[in-house]
Amino acid sequence: MTIMIFTDHNFDGNHNYIANTIIWPKSLNFTVSLKCNPMTENLYTKTYEYAITMHESGVQQNEILNYLASAAEAAAGNGTAASILLLDENGLLRNGASPQLPEDYLLAIDGLKPDANVGTCASAAATGNVVVTPSFYADNKWAELRHLPLALGYVAAWSMPIKDNDNKVIGTFGTYFRQYRQPSSEEMKGTELLASAVAIVLAKTTTSGNNNPGVISL
Repeated sequence: MTIMIFTDHNFDGNHNYIANTIIWPKSLNFTVSLKCNPMTENLYTKTYEYAITMHESGVQQNEILNYLASAAEAAAGNGTAASILLLDENGLLRNGASPQLPEDYLLAIDGLKPDANVGTCASAAATGNVVVTPSFYADNKWAELRHLPLALGYVAAWSMPIKDNDNKVIGTFGTYFRQYRQPSSEEMKGTELLASAVAIVLAKTTTSGNNNPGVISL
């Protein structure tokens, strides 16, 4: 099976569209093609639809989450990094999928407790609201953590809470930027759709072998 993702961010020096192909793990038995389209909104819609198809076909959860994160990066543009964090049974944030973030960074933020006054994703998890950080330097919530993303060249971020059917936060869908900027309205709307796909994928996990349906067991 070939999954087509459409994005308008891939251009060469002459502003010609460039098509890229990502080969996913052999266990998936499909490839993901990144093709350009002026309507980035279509990327989000197609990604959502394919993620649900993957879920219904029995594809493993972590592979679907990585697919969703990679699509978010394609939509946001070069140099971005998407990160899906999930709340574990102890209410701590754990990595669900962060294709572009190195292991040492993920270990450094592993187990963050949701806190309205800490970072971007931890704040989104605590408040249940979208949190935007246009500059790590200018946001006191990053006072003790900003050195971590800055060391990787990221200077801004935003995060969308992931909620289950009961409107309970079960994780966050964040994106890091290498430029000082905020997400566009299109990015926010599209990521909300991708976050809803994450919730659907996680629903099976939360309804089997877990006494608390609002918390993910990793």
